Amino acid sequence: MLATVSGGPAPAETIEGIVAVVDERLIMRSDLDARLEEMGVDPSDTPRVQRVLDIMVEDIVVEKTYAKYGLPPVDPKQVSAVAQQNQTSYAFARAIIMRKMLMDMMVASRVVVTPQMVKNHYEATPKYSGRLSLQLEQIAIKDDAGRASAALAEIKAGRPFDEVARSSSDILNNGSANIGWVALDNLDQAARTALENAKTGDIVGPIAIGGYSCIFKVIGRDTIDRRDLDEVRDEIVASLEDKAREQAFEYWLKLTMSEHFIYKQEF
Repeated sequence: MLATVSGGPAPAETIEGIVAVVDERLIMRSDLDARLEEMGVDPSDTPRVQRVLDIMVEDIVVEKTYAKYGLPPVDPKQVSAVAQQNQTSYAFARAIIMRKMLMDMMVASRVVVTPQMVKNHYEATPKYSGRLSLQLEQIAIKDDAGRASAALAEIKAGRPFDEVARSSSDILNNGSANIGWVALDNLDQAARTALENAKTGDIVGPIAIGGYSCIFKVIGRDTIDRRDLDEVRDEIVASLEDKAREQAFEYWLKLTMSEHFIYKQEF
């Protein structure tokens, strides 16, 4: 059973300072304020305050359910380690552990991840498909558009790009114009726009970037950091299983909460 009271003056039958009741257990406003401070939540951020109160209510139900099933006491050393790792209180860390143990017991065996689910996740996740990257040579001339135009004219006249760079560029990479492979999305916006459709062998520029006039030569174009499905299959399966367990546990927890009397103030 769930009872809620919207924000504003508390009804006459409620005790001032109580923000939630779970059966015989009370959550006082001071308890909520302490949790808000612990989690760094602004008390004026109403949606987040409400979510924190929701979690506190859920934690009580988890604790009651944990005791109901006669599960072993949580190891204090484990609680302390989790509290330290998550920079949270002992009580909150204990609730995290109990929630995880109940999740494993109640829903873990029901989670199924199919090969098609793995394939769909792989194809929909950009980090696995790699990033378009360019191998570039660069000439960067500071505060002198005239020198940049002259350097470009030399390149167009047939002088090798690297020779022009060594004689004209104010920035070199160990004496060379070659700056290696660069992901397109790591480039300055002006360079990214100019280079996104450039082909191998193209000369692009001059482009004004941070006080420099830059000329680029595209040496190569490829997708780097791509990861094959077989390489990341286990990672994807674990991720999908975790997500499915969370969803199944949330559904189970809602059903379990309906077995308790719950009053909760709505902010």
